[in-house]
Amino acid sequence: SAFATEALTVIHGLRFAFEPGFQSVVLEGDSRSVIEKIYVDISGNRAALAMARDRVQRGEDRYWVEESPDSIVMVTNEDRRLLDPP
Repeated sequence: SAFATEALTVIHGLRFAFEPGFQSVVLEGDSRSVIEKIYVDISGNRAALAMARDRVQRGEDRYWVEESPDSIVMVTNEDRRLLDPP
């Protein structure tokens, strides 16, 4: 579909920018639905920020299949509580 094609293009573009270490990227596109789906304000996705910081501090990629570090779990749980309060 057009949505999937545009989304894959965005993903490849972001990977292309990430690999050489760009710290800031401006994302532009003509598919409003794709941009809205992938855009998350940093305050709503602190777990992704924590994982990125972990990667930078360690200087290597890490993949967690069944368990993730406690620091990431804590941030994820906090984000979940903020998005879905009791």
